Formats: sequence, C-alpha cells, structure tokens
Amino acid sequence: MRKSSVGDLACDILLGEASPPYQRLYGQGLINTSFGGQSHNAYIMRKVVASSPDSLYWSARVDGCSNWRYLWRVMVPIARPSLVTVVLLNALASWNSFMWPLLVIKTKVNRTLPFGLYAFTTEAGAYQELIMAASTVVVIPMIILFLFARKQILRGVARGGIKG
Repeated sequence: MRKSSVGDLACDILLGEASPPYQRLYGQGLINTSFGGQSHNAYIMRKVVASSPDSLYWSARVDGCSNWRYLWRVMVPIARPSLVTVVLLNALASWNSFMWPLLVIKTKVNRTLPFGLYAFTTEAGAYQELIMAASTVVVIPMIILFLFARKQILRGVARGGIKG
C-alpha cells in the first residue's frame, strides 16, 4: 500500500472546496432534511485504513478470509476507536450547529437545540438565567455520550501513540 502524498491531501482539500456545501445539498435535494455529514470524517477513516499494513490483509486472505470477512473481522475492530471518534464528532457538531441549520432547514421540526436556546432571547433582552438552565440541560446528553465513548477514545489514543 502506497503512502499518501501531499498531492492526495491537496486533492482531498480541493474536492471538498470545489463545490460549496449548500449548492451540493441543494443539487441532491437534501435541503430541509436532517441529513448531515462532514468530509473530514472520510479523511480520518481513509487514514486509518491506509495505515494498516498490506501483510495483515494478505495474512487474512491466506487464512481463508473473504474481503467482507476481512472488513468485519479485522478492519472494523482496528478502526473502532476512529469510528467512535467520528460518531462522537458528528454527534457533537450536529448537536451544537446553529448557522448551518439556519441556512438549510426551513421547518421547525428539524431545527437543532441551539434554536431553542435562541428562543430565550427577545428584542427587549435575554433571559440569562433561563439560557443558563437550558444550556445545562442541553449539554447533558453530550456528556453522557462522551462517558460511554471515552474507553474507545482512550484506546485509540493509546494505539496511536505506540510505534512498532
């Protein structure tokens, strides 16, 4: 497996910038939906797969693994910390997003919780005590998600720090 080059990184960045996200979603008919995704997650997962040695794949093939079995029995367990990180980053970004949903979501059903926090602000001023109480309630699910995912995140950090 070849090492990725600066050209690969440049292509990844340029392809993400070539078409603005709003135009891309509009062209695919995804405006006013709760679908979302970020291109850097594909880059993270690509790097995980690219970092696995070819000998691992060929050893699995010699042992009789099909490509699907190699994917599910070898690569998914190796990539589990990165998968958890991608899921956590997506959940956090979706949970906290305000400006992007303001642009692409027109109905109140699909709006995110920051819109609810914004409802406590009026022309006369903001109800700071209500905003703080609501912010505390809004952040609790993300803290719980992190507590469930921390073991996998630490496993990924420990694995990434070991060379050998």
